[in-house]
Parts: sequence; C-alpha cells; structure tokens
Amino acid sequence: MDVLTINEKPLVKVFKNFISEEDCNAILEILRSPSFNWEDAQKITTYAVQTTDETTPGHMASYSKIESEKYHQLISKIKQKIAIGIGHPLENINNPIPTSYSANAKFDAHFDFFLVTSELDREFMVKEPGGNRVATVILNLNEDFSGGETYFDRLYKASWPNKGQLIYFKYDYDDPKINLKTIHTGSVVEYGTKYVLTFFIKESNCTKVPPLYNKRPQETKLVNSMKDVNYELVCGPEWDRRSFNINLPANFQHKNAIAIAVSGMDSVLLLYIISMLNKLQVNPYRILPIASIPINTPIEESGLSILDLRFLTSEIKRLVDDDFITDLLEIKTPLDNNQTNHTVATMVNVYNGIDAYSPARHRNWDVKFVYSGDLERPVLDELWAHHAPTVNKSPVDWWIQPFFNLQKYHIIDCYYQLKIEKLLKNIGSCYEDHSNPHELNCRGYSCNERRWALMIMNKYDIIPYLLSDWRPVNDN
Repeated sequence: MDVLTINEKPLVKVFKNFISEEDCNAILEILRSPSFNWEDAQKITTYAVQTTDETTPGHMASYSKIESEKYHQLISKIKQKIAIGIGHPLENINNPIPTSYSANAKFDAHFDFFLVTSELDREFMVKEPGGNRVATVILNLNEDFSGGETYFDRLYKASWPNKGQLIYFKYDYDDPKINLKTIHTGSVVEYGTKYVLTFFIKESNCTKVPPLYNKRPQETKLVNSMKDVNYELVCGPEWDRRSFNINLPANFQHKNAIAIAVSGMDSVLLLYIISMLNKLQVNPYRILPIASIPINTPIEESGLSILDLRFLTSEIKRLVDDDFITDLLEIKTPLDNNQTNHTVATMVNVYNGIDAYSPARHRNWDVKFVYSGDLERPVLDELWAHHAPTVNKSPVDWWIQPFFNLQKYHIIDCYYQLKIEKLLKNIGSCYEDHSNPHELNCRGYSCNERRWALMIMNKYDIIPYLLSDWRPVNDN
C-alpha cells in the first residue's frame, strides 16, 4: 500500500490499494444488484449530489437500507483497517454512505464539517451520533468511468480516483482558516458510473444515541472569528474633503460571491479596495469582476476597451495576490424598453442568477452583493458636465454604491493615498488625440471629467498618458 501526502496542512493523504480488488468487486456487486433500490435511497438523502442531466442522477444510500450480511462484514473489516492505518478510534468512525455518480453527476464544492450558521447543518448535528465531524475518508470502488476526480478548491490540488484507493483529509485544527481549506468538489463524471464509500470520523463515539448538539471549541472559534470588515478613507482636495465607508459583512457560506460592475477608473479602484478587504475575511467571498456589454454592440466599441479591463483586472489580482478574484467576466445583455442602462440590466440578472446572462449560476456561486463605482454628477457650467449620465441611488440593500457622494477628483486622490497610482496609466486615453491637457472640447464625457479631476489634484504627471495613443503599461 503506497501512501502519498498531497498536502501538509490541512493534511490530505492518498492511500493507493487500500483495499483489494476482490473486496471492491464484492461491494460493487451488492451496490449494482437489481435488488438494491437506489431510487429509494435517493429519496432519503440526495440534497448534494447534483447533475446537469435530470435523466442521469447520482444517488446516496442509507447504510441501514443495505441488508446484505456480507456487505456489513466487509465494512467492519474496512473500518478496522482505517482505525489502525490512520489512527482514529474505531468507535468514532461512522458507517459509510455509498454514493453513485452517473454520467453528468457531480458533488458541488462543500465542507464536510458542520457550521452552526446552517439550518441544514443544525438538523444533521442533532441526528448524527458523535458530535461534529473531524475528518473524512473517501474510498473509491471502481475506475471504469471518466472524470469524477476529487478537487480541493482552495488547495488547487486534485486526486484522480483509482480502484481501491482511499482519500483521507482532516479538519480539526485550532486555526479555522486551515479547516476552511478542505472545501472540495466531486467533479462531473463524463461517462460511466462512479461508486464511492464515504466515512466520516466524528469527535466522539458515534455508536451512541446523540444528545442535543453542543458546539465543539474549534467550531466556536471558527464562527466567532467571522466578523464584518470595515474600511473608511477621507479623500479629496483641502477645500472639499469627503469620506466613504465600505463594510464587507462576514461570509458564512462558501458559495457566496460579490459582483463588481467594472467599467473604468472608479470601479477599478472599488475592485482593488474590496479585494483587499476580502483578504481579511476568515472565509473570503468569490469576487466576480463583471464587464457589461450591450448585446448588439461589438466588444471593440463598448466604451473602455475590454482589453483594458482584462489587463486592469489581472493587475489587481497580482497586486492583491488573491486567487478569490476571478478573471473578468464579460456578459452581453439585451435591452428592452424598460432597461435603458445595460449595466443595470446585467447586474440585476447576475444577482438574480438568471442563467442566460449569469456565469454565477453555472459555477454555483450565490451573489450576495453587487457593487458599482457610481459618482455624484459634477456641478459645473462647462458644456461637457451637462452630458453626465444620470445615475440613481440604489433602492435595494444588495446593490451598494460606496462612492456615490464623491467627485472624480476624490477618486484620483484615493489612488495616490493607496499608492496604486500606476494603475491610472492603464485606465486609457481618449481616442480623439488631444494635443494638450487644457483642450476640453472632447465629445466624450468621461475623458473631460477625468482630465478635469487630474488637473484639480495637480497630477499633471499622469496627463501625458491621456494624450497619447494608449497601450497596456506594465512597469514590472
């Protein structure tokens, strides 16, 4: 039996040939038997095994439904081997859950330990003997299928299933962030049927009738450590100092995501700040930077170049060093008579999880908040200021506009205070080829507003980038 450690902390080990091919075949014969009622098993338990094809579901079975004496003898033998080979008390190892994954079935990203913030977890806590789970054992019974690997989403590591192979990982560390790294996915089975046995190792004897669940110390620490993160900054010229505040609520569910409408200088700053705050979360959100494009508009004519936004998003990922930020998600949205703003239409669809426009639904993310970098309109007599787009204050709690009371020059000051002014070089110049920074006869509102704000803040060092042909700049 070969043992491979694929991660140290949290500990993840793979035991090859943990049980013999003969034992695997004996268990498979029982699970594949026509007398074994997977349809009945499905009704008992199937809250997590999902499929992209309703005609080929996966199933979980209740151990108590399997009446084969031979099966129970084999399971007893395997549990004893787990207790000796891995080092957990035999009485703390529960009876396994047999699971089958047909073609297109998967098990979405999840933790195996219970959180008191989940109603479903509370229900299981009371029903399952032995208190909370501290480790998981997954035993692969076959390999005559394609796909179906176990992927650890926050470790970026995977284990491909081989017959008789056992995967073991633990999540009883004092540091809750380590335990959260055991989130894992049962990847989609491409063809064939995958069979596994899943054993949960409990914190105490799981052969006794469970009392009402009491939180174990580690879990209390985990839940108590999940707190809101706040950020406030005072910015702008001396004659117009203003402040903004961003509150990022604690994240209790691994599927939660934040969508940020990315279109230019203001939203790029917002993406940076929220990404920095997200790193302070015990359980970070998935950050979805989203570029909204009217469905009949070619990408190259959609305002600030998509190429610009891709580059800026990748730069922020590099600066923040956070893998929870996705690549730029480019969504084309149709407009109807009641939706004059394609960004609003897109972000409403993203929040609601509408399949046609939202990658969040397809990747199993639950968008909790939408952020946008909307600013106050300039109060000026210049003609260009009257061309400012109308932006309304959001009437809903889930759409957040932290910069709504700011002017563009406040945004410029924030870039310098946060020492990310290099990003301004990549915001993009106007394509009307201005000859000097005082040439304010451009037809583009955004260009005029940007140059006006830069001159107010005396940041002429950045002006040449706005007057020249623009290309992505990487000073590193």
